[in-house]
Amino acid sequence: MAPKRKTAATSARVAPGKILRRANLAGNTSAPWAWVGLEVVSSAGITPEHRRMSCGFSKRSKHKLCRNIHSPKPSKPDSPTPEESEDVIIISDDEEPVCTSKLCKTNPNCLNHIDTDCWLEEDATRTAFAKAVELGRDPFLNSRDPDLPAGLKNLGATCYANASLQVWFRDPVFRNGVYQCRPTADSEERFKKSPLYQLQVTFAALQEGMQCYFNPVRLVNSLRLDTTEQQDAQEFSKLFMSHLDTEFKKQASPRLRALVEDRFQGKQVYGTRCDTCQYQSERESDFLEMEVNFKNNSKLADCIANSLQHERLTDDNQYLCPQCLCKRNATRYTELRLLPPVLHFSLQRFVYDFNAMERKKSKNSIVFPLEIDMGQHVKGMGQAMYELRGVLLHKGASAYHGHYEAQVFDGKSSRWYQFNDEEVTKIKQVGKPPIAENDKSKKDPDVINVEDDDENRPAQLKRKLKGKRRRIEDSDEERPKPTEANAPGPAKLATINEITSRDAYMLIYTRKDAGNEIDETAPSEDVLELVNLLNKRFEKKCEQFSEKKKAADEFIDARRSQVNDILETWSIDNVDGESLVVSGQALASWLEKHAMEQAARQYKASVASESKENGQPGKDDAAEESIPNGKAGKGVHFYGAQANEPSCIPLEAIVCLHGKLDPQRAEAMKRISAIAAKKIESETNCKFEQSFTTDDVCELCVENCFAEELYEFQHPQDVREFEEFEAKERERRKEDGSSEGLGYWISKSWLRDWKLNKPKMHDWAKSDPPPDADEWRDNTRCEHNSLSTRRATRLKISVEACTVLTRIFPTWIPIETDAEECAICEANADLVSGDKKEMKRLAENEKAKLKNLHLSTIFLPGQGDGSAAGVFAMVPADFLKSWRAWVHRPTELQRPEEVHTQQFLCTDHGQLLYDPNCPSDVEHTNVAIITEQEWTELAQSYSAGPTVTIHRSEASAPYELTTPICDVCRNKWKTQWETAHLTVRYGRRSTSKNASGKQPTTNGKGPTPTRKNGARQSKRLRQGRELGDRRRIMVEKSTTVKEIKLMIEKELQIAVMLQRVYHHGRELLDSSKSVADLEICANDELEVEEEHEILEVSDDDAPSAKKRRRAEGKAFGGTVLVGGGTTEEELTEDDDLMRSLAASVRTCQACTFVNCEGAMSCEMCTTPF
Repeated sequence: MAPKRKTAATSARVAPGKILRRANLAGNTSAPWAWVGLEVVSSAGITPEHRRMSCGFSKRSKHKLCRNIHSPKPSKPDSPTPEESEDVIIISDDEEPVCTSKLCKTNPNCLNHIDTDCWLEEDATRTAFAKAVELGRDPFLNSRDPDLPAGLKNLGATCYANASLQVWFRDPVFRNGVYQCRPTADSEERFKKSPLYQLQVTFAALQEGMQCYFNPVRLVNSLRLDTTEQQDAQEFSKLFMSHLDTEFKKQASPRLRALVEDRFQGKQVYGTRCDTCQYQSERESDFLEMEVNFKNNSKLADCIANSLQHERLTDDNQYLCPQCLCKRNATRYTELRLLPPVLHFSLQRFVYDFNAMERKKSKNSIVFPLEIDMGQHVKGMGQAMYELRGVLLHKGASAYHGHYEAQVFDGKSSRWYQFNDEEVTKIKQVGKPPIAENDKSKKDPDVINVEDDDENRPAQLKRKLKGKRRRIEDSDEERPKPTEANAPGPAKLATINEITSRDAYMLIYTRKDAGNEIDETAPSEDVLELVNLLNKRFEKKCEQFSEKKKAADEFIDARRSQVNDILETWSIDNVDGESLVVSGQALASWLEKHAMEQAARQYKASVASESKENGQPGKDDAAEESIPNGKAGKGVHFYGAQANEPSCIPLEAIVCLHGKLDPQRAEAMKRISAIAAKKIESETNCKFEQSFTTDDVCELCVENCFAEELYEFQHPQDVREFEEFEAKERERRKEDGSSEGLGYWISKSWLRDWKLNKPKMHDWAKSDPPPDADEWRDNTRCEHNSLSTRRATRLKISVEACTVLTRIFPTWIPIETDAEECAICEANADLVSGDKKEMKRLAENEKAKLKNLHLSTIFLPGQGDGSAAGVFAMVPADFLKSWRAWVHRPTELQRPEEVHTQQFLCTDHGQLLYDPNCPSDVEHTNVAIITEQEWTELAQSYSAGPTVTIHRSEASAPYELTTPICDVCRNKWKTQWETAHLTVRYGRRSTSKNASGKQPTTNGKGPTPTRKNGARQSKRLRQGRELGDRRRIMVEKSTTVKEIKLMIEKELQIAVMLQRVYHHGRELLDSSKSVADLEICANDELEVEEEHEILEVSDDDAPSAKKRRRAEGKAFGGTVLVGGGTTEEELTEDDDLMRSLAASVRTCQACTFVNCEGAMSCEMCTTPF
């Protein structure tokens, strides 16, 4: 068995609870404060060497002089010859000390771990300098990639327009039609300001531009779109296409006039067929897009078929046939008659939530194919194959905001691209062939994103992912949870040629035989000239930036050489060498901020000066266009007072309140050579705020730190000495067998705190308070300066222990243990004891007289106590609570003095302010009920009055009042409030009322409950059924009925449109009325009923007023798209009709419901207009 390892004996014992510090061990004289208590015992003995040692500047500190990593490495000594190596072994003691960021963190002589990367790396230095001189972004980075189409700049919230424009540009027929539009002879100037001309410029820039994106600001301005407001892409698409159709009709070419109709417009028929006489009523309409309603994991083809299914009109829903002149069974149908070459499917992803009373985005997935046969949906039409050519995506969880992107197939390059405003990326080409059934990758449940570019994928990974289901990139929102209604069945799963998406918003399909392969038409000459001008400006901008960047790089490279020269010489060679003391934070700030800012300031000054010499007017133009010629060096002259002004580097991290070096912040101090400090000022034009040497350590701060260090050194020794004397005294008493002996009294709490290793009473750099300080004086001395009678707060100590304390605290005057306690305090204690006995006797007498009041619970009016009818008195409930507390603890609490009931009476008329029979009055009033006999007893013992009595003939009857109620003052009291609670009761509403318009009450508890089925029910269940669900809401006088209904919806989960709210039997119908308008008092009760939603469907073909199709709203109001940019002469008959329809309805801004013209509030959500 191995011998146990012995513990080395220490030279000094560590006190209990004291932390062992290596710096305090014997022989360790290199610690900053190792001299405290050993070499110096008073502040008078502190020398400059001690002050330097406190900050680590002394030779005794033994801080390493680490080799400067920025200086050239010293050459290695010549290796010995083979003859010497055989006979000589070289041993060197000059090994470099280990230098790490952890070991050298507090070493003032080591500067190796200050971050200098911003000046050591050339690219990082140039990038930081370009940012400092505000060169801006390199325009060459905006150059167009030949393999990628151009994007469109988002001007704030115009992503909806950018996505639609990218889809339209990829349609060659539509693009050529836009290029071919020409102005009339008398409207050429006006045509160039029109949206159509700006659309030509936008398309031409996307086709011929040299930049990776184009700024469509002129197109947006011509449409008068608000760039700060997000709009609906479907709405923009319909309105803009309608506007273009109007512009196309002004062209001379018949083909251009019918471009929108021939390319995008289809026809459908809504009809009804009588089963008896086969009479058909049909109405034909045009469409630019097909609206598709879908559920989770629905297929596009199934949704189209469902929307075209016939509807049977039977029973109560029969059709009134105009030929039969009576109601008949009929069939209502929708048929497609004509399909356009380009077919747009508008997915109804935004729905209205009646519970939340707002629009929400549906996160249901929809499955759509790469090719779809639409001929099966058109009667008498053969096969009509359509190919997927574009997908509009809406990213985000809300219907009110989000981001639109487009995925479009480019026929020229035959591949798919993702258009995210300025950013355009290639995406995985869809339509991969199916894989073999024995392929293992078929079992992998992963999903392929069509956005991923597969050019860089390993071949093995490509084979693994081949044939899996593809998915359009979705936002990161949570997918809808599967339910029985929307769970995908085996027939709903997507095949290999289908795509599923939760964010697809619009689908664009093109017929295969639509003639997409046509000859490209070039833009007009003036449009091409404008695009070429933009390209030339871009090239010039790139050239100018390249020249400025070259000059800036030359300047900063010269400055970087100067800074690196400073870094090579900034470390000190020996401890006693000439140096300056700065903070590590200041050095880092000089490198990261001040040196770079000063270089930028000097560079700008030189650019401005050279521009002035070259005769270029304008400060801004000179700064933008001119380029400096020479390199910056030591002899360069910089112009401008601002450039010559040095940058000041603060040193607050190491400076004390006295303006000198703070020894408590020694860990943040660093020493740099005087040569490097001069170079920092002369070559980089930066200087430190103050110039400190190692002799500038603050004397006052060192003395304060010395006092604290000396306390930490001396205090444990004093406590140890005190404990030793106390232990000897206990042993002596134990040997003598007596507890008597001479001693002194001391505060028990003071002594307990003082003996701690870190006393709580101790303040930094200050002496501890003596045992008789104000905080502990009462523990030993009374107010008469004699021995206190409080024996539990004092403790006896020995004479020797007292000598230790009097040496430390010479002002303390201890009290001997044989001193007599204060006679005056003893007499006062006897008097207090007698008073307590008297209070106990008085409390017992009152408890005996008011036994029932003492034992029974306090009850309010309307709370029966089980007693018979009789006369009662109203008293303040606070008095009864304080009286009952006093009789339980008469010696600790103060006895109530009086019983005042004046608060129950109004000051003007002397009548009652509260109704004892009204539960809301009683609940919020400080009132309680006692018997007449108890009131008489209280009046004999206390100052009481005036007497307010009430009585009742039987327990279930309401109270009869002796003093009448003052209705005027009562109403004033109930209406004079800022905020108050209202009780909301949901359940059965009582229809009977009393004379005052209030619900009758029984004993203040409402109507008498009815027993059902003869079963006995508990009081809690009866009240729950009778009173319904109760909630409390906080309202103000300005709170409106609509806001109250929203609070009720939050509390009771009842939609606003399904609520019927009553106050004292009156239904609150006007949502704009406030609580003050309705004269609702504090603590009133509101009754709520829930209505069941009933949907009515009209039998007539014509839509009813409530079933009117919702208008587009005012989202594009004031723009060219809704006529805001045209004159009255340019309005067509259709425009006049739309304006008349818009003027005859009122659209709700909250829920977009279309109301009648004279409506004062929304019929759907009750929002006032």
